[in-house]
Amino acid sequence: MHWKKYTILLPPFILIALLMAIYLPSGQKHYVILAALVFWAFYYTWIFIEKKRGKE
Repeated sequence: MHWKKYTILLPPFILIALLMAIYLPSGQKHYVILAALVFWAFYYTWIFIEKKRGKE
């Protein structure tokens, strides 16, 4: 696991998820899971791009 990338990306996405959980209407609270899915998409995309460029 790339801990540096993980710790850079995690705090903003936790904040976004919390804000979504607080401010979304009760019928749309299920959209909070999208924050987690987008987090993992960003994380794995970042790793993929670095591997493709040859950096490790």
